Amino acid sequence: MFPISNCRFVYLNKLSIIFVFVVLFTNTFAQSKASEVYKKAAPSIVLIRTNEGGGSGFIVSSNGLILTALHVVDGVSQVSIKTRNGVVYNNVSLISKDETKDLALLKINASNLSFVDLSSEEISPGDQIIVLGNPLALEELEVTISTGILSGIRNLGKNTRLLQITAPISPGNSGGPVLSENGKVIGVISFKITKGESLNFAIPSNYAQELIKNAPIKPLLAWSNNGISPFNRNNSLTLPEKKPLYNLTGY
Repeated sequence: MFPISNCRFVYLNKLSIIFVFVVLFTNTFAQSKASEVYKKAAPSIVLIRTNEGGGSGFIVSSNGLILTALHVVDGVSQVSIKTRNGVVYNNVSLISKDETKDLALLKINASNLSFVDLSSEEISPGDQIIVLGNPLALEELEVTISTGILSGIRNLGKNTRLLQITAPISPGNSGGPVLSENGKVIGVISFKITKGESLNFAIPSNYAQELIKNAPIKPLLAWSNNGISPFNRNNSLTLPEKKPLYNLTGY
């Protein structure tokens, strides 16, 4: 006679096999989606260099509008932008900015550029997200992808919210996009808190939509490097540590 305990063992083994299969299938599907998003969005990612450091940004219109984090370009005297196809633009304009949300809208003189769309979709903690950017603002690390989940939506009062994400970010990622699995931008990377794990934060894309919608016709200022590009300097950049505009407990 076959022992009942063995039947239970066989049954549990089958459940374990099914569970492992589901996990593997889910991970493979998520990786496939991330790969699709990367292929679609990577051409819109730009590398920003300044006389003080650098960061990331992304193109939001075919005629050269670029979103980034304000602290990447705030107070600098030189700005150059390198697109994914290797073209460097040394004449950059600041079209609009939001100091309370750490957002800046830049412009380069270009046309027919690849761009990404800003999302208006509902997002919830647990949703899969993809981050693209340029760690340490180095050309050797251009358009790096990291993945994770939306771990929280933090309400800081005064109509200000932040997206907390688990995807790893580094200095230089500031200004890069956080994308949904649909390939649309749900946030702009702003800062991380180092006293903990997965405390990475982004500005929700609806604030960026408002910035674009209310942008003035004339730029606030324009940078001209007079032939001296920050890209001609040593690649070993020391990025300035600037505190975020948000006073979070424990920072």
